[in-house]
Amino acid sequence: MNHWAWSCRLNALLLGDPSEPLCSRVYALPDSCFRTAYLRAMDRIFERDHCMAIHARWLIQRIP
Repeated sequence: MNHWAWSCRLNALLLGDPSEPLCSRVYALPDSCFRTAYLRAMDRIFERDHCMAIHARWLIQRIP
């Protein structure tokens, strides 16, 4: 299963919204220690600006 599907499932489990990946949801949160730590961890695990890229793709995907 790919990262997008897992991220959507985690978001559904934690926040109740299966349509948006967790990385996108966290990127859209107001600045906080949690958000900063999460963004940095995802940058180390995946690629630089990972959550920003996921959020941008999710926003484009939502356009009807």
